[in-house]
Formats: sequence, C-alpha cells, structure tokens
Amino acid sequence: MSSGPPVLAADVYALELVAVRRSWPRRLGFAAYAIVGGLLGDTPLQSRGDIVVRRRDDGSEALRMDAGADPDAERLLQHVHDHLHHLDVATFEDSWGIR
Repeated sequence: MSSGPPVLAADVYALELVAVRRSWPRRLGFAAYAIVGGLLGDTPLQSRGDIVVRRRDDGSEALRMDAGADPDAERLLQHVHDHLHHLDVATFEDSWGIR
C-alpha cells in the first residue's frame, strides 16, 4: 500500500521577507556607525529585515531570523526558499529547528 509522495514544506509553510521597524535611537545609532565606518573605510550595511516562515493554515510564525545585509540576505532567502520547495515537511522542520 503506497502512502503517496511526501508533502513538501512549501505546501505547509509560506516564506516572506519582513521589514523590521526600528526605533529612532537605533536608526540614529546605525547612522552614526555608518558615518564612522565610512570614515574608517568600512561600509556597514543595514539588515534587509527578517526572514519569516509562517504556517499556511493559520498564519502562525514558525521561524524568524535576521536576513542580514545584501548580498547575504538574498542568499539566505534563496536557501530557505530552496529548502521549502525541495524538502518534505519533517526534514525541513528538523533542519531549521521547527517544532
């Protein structure tokens, strides 16, 4: 008796990139850090936001992580996307620590 193909994680979870609202003190702190970093030859990049994985059935948040700055944010987002579309639900949950 065949149980059919495994359910892909993308059938259970949805992926989104959420902009994080930062307080004025944090924004000013980052601006100061960027200016000093620019003067020292370092160009700090601000995070693109949070990568959020939600359950499709109820919208609850299963996973949230800082996306980081470009180009790392794009790579991490693509990595999570690939896992969602290629791994079954149990494997995806195990690899990302979801329970």
